[in-house]
Amino acid sequence: MCLAKIITHQHHAPAREEVVDFVITRLCQSKNFSHRRTFISFCCYIVTLIPFQMFKDVFSAHLFGYKDDKISRIRCHLAEAMIELKPYYDLHEENAILVTELLQTLLQDKCKIVVEATEHAEYVILQNRKKYNHKEMLQEDAKKQKLQNELAAREKLEQEERKRR
Repeated sequence: MCLAKIITHQHHAPAREEVVDFVITRLCQSKNFSHRRTFISFCCYIVTLIPFQMFKDVFSAHLFGYKDDKISRIRCHLAEAMIELKPYYDLHEENAILVTELLQTLLQDKCKIVVEATEHAEYVILQNRKKYNHKEMLQEDAKKQKLQNELAAREKLEQEERKRR
């Protein structure tokens, strides 16, 4: 989870991109089951640290690609992860549809374990729906975006300073 903190607070864009590429190549695209499962857990954690739009642009497509993973436990873990991720996708209607489509795909999976995990995830998502306050989540996302903007401004200042030297 240190990588998530580095991605969150790294003001130097190329260094941040390098860490993101490392996470995607070493965890997401790994042939190792435990690495791919760790990537799903990583996504559940980092979505709480970075602005949602950044998460969606960088990690979402890779994460949703696991719906076709050859190992059923990865698909189960993906369904379970939607319990944590769905409130963030619900902040914007067009994003909420993505999760709904993913869950529908997993409900039609040929593996019974995946279907059961998805049904359980849907049940928990419905139970949690009242628990999340969208207004507070939007405010929190705005704070995350402000931090990212401050980091970008800091990087710009450092680049100008380097040019002066």
